[in-house]
Amino acid sequence: MAALPLLTLLFLPIRTIDDAFITFRYARNLAQGNGLVFNLGERVEGITSLSWTLLLAGVEALRLPVEPAAFLLGVTFALLALREAYLLGRGLGASPAACLTAVALVAVHGRFWLVAANGLEGGLFAFLAALVTRKTVDRADPRLIGLLLGLLFMTRPESLLVLPVVLLYEALGGHVSARSGPGTRVELTARTVPSWRLEKLCGRLRRRPAGTPAHPVGDQFPARQRSLTAASTTSGRRSIAIAVAALAVAFAVTVWRLAWYGAPLPNSVTAKSVLAEGPDALLANLAAGLSYTVRFEIAHLPLILGAAFALVLAPKAKALWFCLLVVAAELPAVLMNGGDWMPHYRLLTVFAPVLAAPLAVCLSSAFEDWDTPGADRRRAAWVLAVLAASALFMLSRSPWQTTPGPRFTFHPITSCYQFMATRLKPHLAPDDIAAAEAVGLFGWILDETTIHDPLGLVDAHHARHGEYHLNWGKTDYDHLHRVRPAVLVLHEGSVVTPGEIDRGTDGRFADDYSAWFVGQQPPCAPYRLIVYIDNARLERVRPALTGLVIEPLGTE
Repeated sequence: MAALPLLTLLFLPIRTIDDAFITFRYARNLAQGNGLVFNLGERVEGITSLSWTLLLAGVEALRLPVEPAAFLLGVTFALLALREAYLLGRGLGASPAACLTAVALVAVHGRFWLVAANGLEGGLFAFLAALVTRKTVDRADPRLIGLLLGLLFMTRPESLLVLPVVLLYEALGGHVSARSGPGTRVELTARTVPSWRLEKLCGRLRRRPAGTPAHPVGDQFPARQRSLTAASTTSGRRSIAIAVAALAVAFAVTVWRLAWYGAPLPNSVTAKSVLAEGPDALLANLAAGLSYTVRFEIAHLPLILGAAFALVLAPKAKALWFCLLVVAAELPAVLMNGGDWMPHYRLLTVFAPVLAAPLAVCLSSAFEDWDTPGADRRRAAWVLAVLAASALFMLSRSPWQTTPGPRFTFHPITSCYQFMATRLKPHLAPDDIAAAEAVGLFGWILDETTIHDPLGLVDAHHARHGEYHLNWGKTDYDHLHRVRPAVLVLHEGSVVTPGEIDRGTDGRFADDYSAWFVGQQPPCAPYRLIVYIDNARLERVRPALTGLVIEPLGTE
């Protein structure tokens, strides 16, 4: 099974996302003893995944190249997530063949691997989400489940919403095993016997002609009743243990954030928060987030249909509902943020391994029905045909490359900032500040320069007082002017525009800066950069544009 994603990766254009380099810079500063900061001396939490950053700091401490390490770690955790998906499907009672089929579909899904391999925490989060779900369904040690939930919170803060889902599942009795007891004449091969399989088997027994000997499974029900009774007496203690362990981790991390950064949540979360922006902005985000969710569902149709068919099959199966509610716990963040600008629906695609388990239940039922002539086989044929067609549709929408071979690229916009940062580096003084809309790779190259983020991910003032830009961040244009960066780099079509800068500073920024379009450099095509240079440092920094095709801003 591991060979499938490795083969899939050969036909995908792997892109390290620009924001990953923000995490890399934090990790490097921590490994070098400068603290978990982006700019030296500025305590601003511009990362959203504390656990992933700490892991990469360990990579930096070992002096390993962080970009390929992030790729390998992301893929490794995603492979482990597939293993958890298989085990979760088995725990729900699906057959081995059905679990392998469902996991294989995720294993060849290009979008899932592009999210896992983009340098961010996608692979780690997918693994932890699947692991928490499986351990909860398997009724593992509640302290372990709580600690895993705490680690999930450290990986993405909004995932604390999974805790109430887990507690609700425990309060309802969880997934109770109906294992065979003493004297039972049937040896059960699955780890558990879920209600949907018992109900289906009993339904078939009821349809047998009179006088046909029935399979002796009736004595499973007393054992199941005893399990239900035992589970109800322990669910309260388990819920308390889970909550205490999870909240202890969340509390410790929050206290540390308050002590180090002076804020309970990452600044990157504050920069994208819509809560203080009024009802119009909130409604716009809700509409954008709903569109994001629907487009994700269309792009992952077999997983969604498989879950829906599984619920039709067993509407009272608590474990199935639990799997779907774990995924739904991410929806408040999606709706509040208006989705996400990054490709491949990365906020929700990481839950593909969790969704594979309900799909496995659906496939297991269809495979069983296929062995039964008549209406059951016809129903199975329709279900399998719909799932096969939707799977082909999903795979066809992945951004495949036609020739095999690993190919690591940047988005053209990211390449633009890489190109300009390389040009600027020899001309910037140690006390200069460089600003750019995309600060990831730009700041990674200018590793000894203070980087100002006009969208507020690594600037607390913009995040708390700036003008809101959907899910991109916030900008206080007057503050940008007061910072007085030596150079500001934007791109055409960016959120921060020359017109917005002029409006926000009453034209003062244009008086103090000279600006040019930088056009059609091969690494940037088809985009053009907009470069502002402080007039007080124009003589020193202007040579960075020598030899480029430029034209003054405003003379298109």
